[in-house]
Amino acid sequence: MKTILTNIYRFSELTEKAKNKVRNGDASVMGYQHTDEAFNSIEALAREFGGKLKEWEVDFFQNRMSYMRFEFEEPKMNREEIAEKLATLGDFNPETGKGLGDCKLTGYSFDEDALDGFRRRFYEGESDVERLMNGAFATWLDAVQSDCSAFYEDENFSEHCEINDYWFTEDGELTNETNAIDILSVLKDCVECLNRLPSTDGAYRITCIQQAEKAIQQLNKH
Repeated sequence: MKTILTNIYRFSELTEKAKNKVRNGDASVMGYQHTDEAFNSIEALAREFGGKLKEWEVDFFQNRMSYMRFEFEEPKMNREEIAEKLATLGDFNPETGKGLGDCKLTGYSFDEDALDGFRRRFYEGESDVERLMNGAFATWLDAVQSDCSAFYEDENFSEHCEINDYWFTEDGELTNETNAIDILSVLKDCVECLNRLPSTDGAYRITCIQQAEKAIQQLNKH
């Protein structure tokens, strides 16, 4: 038997190349940290106006195009009905059109982001709920992608690694001393993604399967 001594490092001590390796590895295995909260917000807004999320492709990491398609009950709400419903969803600044933080769709911050886009389109003269939800999706997507990007900034991600007591080798590999992956969390994320998928959404289902396979490979290293 022989003993090999290896230096291990905090994320903040790594080279930029090693940091990028760590960030990319975490993103490919864990995905966006607030996926459930984000989807809950925009789905809750659609329900308020008689709609539901029908199809989607969302890339939180901004590598490919994202979209959502909503389906609404007939007859759709008219402009007067939409205005009445909007008035119950929270106050807003008439100069900026942005909510004042009292929207209670789910209680998460993305409620306001989605509602801001919906409200903006409405006061620009749009009265079709599908097109109004497209406006909601645009501001929601910008917010969630910005939030995802901020999580991986040096200061924020370094704090995340320290809270979880992550240590790395010089080239950015998680060490055996690190409880690198929460198996239950990974499996729950995969199941949540798969449960959200329409049976026709084959491409997105394949993405989930690929993420699960990467998670398994990462787990096998530890």
